[in-house]
Amino acid sequence: MNKTLLLTTILSLTTITSAVAEGDFKFKQVDGVLELFTSQGCSSCPPADALMGVLKKKHPNKLMLTYGVTIWDRLGWKDRFATIKNDSRQRNYSRYMGLRSIYTPQSVVDGRSDVVGSHNSKISTYLKKSHLKQNKYHVPMTIVEDDMKLKIKVGAAPSALIDLKKDKHKMLDATLWLVKYRDVAQVNIEVGENAGRKINYYNVVGDFTPLGMWEGKPREFTVAFRDLKGTVGKLETNRFAFLLQLDGVGTIISALKTN
Repeated sequence: MNKTLLLTTILSLTTITSAVAEGDFKFKQVDGVLELFTSQGCSSCPPADALMGVLKKKHPNKLMLTYGVTIWDRLGWKDRFATIKNDSRQRNYSRYMGLRSIYTPQSVVDGRSDVVGSHNSKISTYLKKSHLKQNKYHVPMTIVEDDMKLKIKVGAAPSALIDLKKDKHKMLDATLWLVKYRDVAQVNIEVGENAGRKINYYNVVGDFTPLGMWEGKPREFTVAFRDLKGTVGKLETNRFAFLLQLDGVGTIISALKTN
C-alpha cells in the first residue's frame, strides 16, 4: 500500500469512527431499493456489479445494496464478502416469490420484483415505478439521537398498505432491519472464472440485523451507536440503512439511509 492510499484509508476510518462516536448522522428517505446477489466467482456477474455503481450515482435517493453469496465458491475463488446469512436471504426471497431456483446475478427491487442483475432497462423501469415514491403507501419513519443511541420512530400504517401484502387476510407483520454496508470495495480476483480481474463492488453488505417487529401501529426502536459499526470481509463498513419489510422478506414499505 502506498503512502497516499494509506493516509486516505486512515482519514476515512477516522471520519467514520468520529461520526459514530459523536452521532454526526444525516439520513435520507429512500424512494426505491435495489438488492443485488452476486459472486466474485461468477463470470456473468461483473456487468451487474458495474451497473450497481452506475445506478448508485444516477439515483441518489434510492438505496443500492450488494450481497456476496457463496454459490460459486466451489469454482476456485472464495468470495471475500459472501456469508451464509446472505445466502439465506436470497433463498428466502426465492421461496417467498415462488421462484424455482436461485441464480447470480439476481436483483430484487423493493423486495417484490425479481430481475436479472444486469438488465438495466428492466431494473430502471421497476425503480421508476417504485411504490416507495407514492404517498398513499408511505409509512413515516424518523430518527432522533439520544444519549449515544438512535431512536427510530415508525408511524402508523396507511390504509392503502393492505394492497402491498401477499396475504391480505393476515395482520400486518413487518421487520425493521439495520443494514450495515461499505460504499465501495475493490477486489483483485486471482483465480477462478474472473481470474485477473479487478472489480469494484458498491454498497457491499456486511450484516443485516432485525431490530424488532412492527404491526402497523406507531412504535419506537432503539439501537446503540456501538452497534452501528461492522465489517464486510476484512474491511470496515461505513454506511448503514434501516429497512421496514413486510414478512421479513417481502415488500419493503419504508427505508432510510445515511448520506
